[in-house]
Amino acid sequence: LHAADAPLHIESMALQDIGQQGCGMVLLVVQLGVVMDVQAGGDQLLSQAFYRQELDLKALGQSSLEDFLVSFWEGFFLPKDANNLLTMLWTWQNGDISDNELYKGDFKKALKAVKAKAFVMPSRTDLYFPPEDSEFEVANMPNAKFLPFESVWGHFAGGPGTSPNDVKFLDGKLKELLAS
Repeated sequence: LHAADAPLHIESMALQDIGQQGCGMVLLVVQLGVVMDVQAGGDQLLSQAFYRQELDLKALGQSSLEDFLVSFWEGFFLPKDANNLLTMLWTWQNGDISDNELYKGDFKKALKAVKAKAFVMPSRTDLYFPPEDSEFEVANMPNAKFLPFESVWGHFAGGPGTSPNDVKFLDGKLKELLAS
């Protein structure tokens, strides 16, 4: 699947791996766009604490959870090219750096081969990529540091238009990494 192979002629697609994780998202792929139905409470891009603190209302200025689900999610995903989203999902599901002839499935060996300096910075509340996974990866990368975001913004921690504190933390760490 390549983003350049347009247009896709898919009316609907079951993303089995995502569904098994209880994501609560149904993707309906139409030739020119993507419609996402994010079930209230099934959203895993933002943390439970995000909703408990009502940041959808207080930080993002929505009038209700329903308005947030429509304006934020549809506003975020509908303008995106469906082929790009499908390619991103495919990469996510198939992006094993050890799945090749060099490492033959030895994930630790592949991680140890990463020589670049790296700051691995998951959000403590990321439900897609839990920080425990990153801790394991960093433990096997010779020049990496584990620096998690203390954020309730889940998978969106540090993203533009979210938490100014998260963005400040991210910018500071990027400056530190580039200066090293």
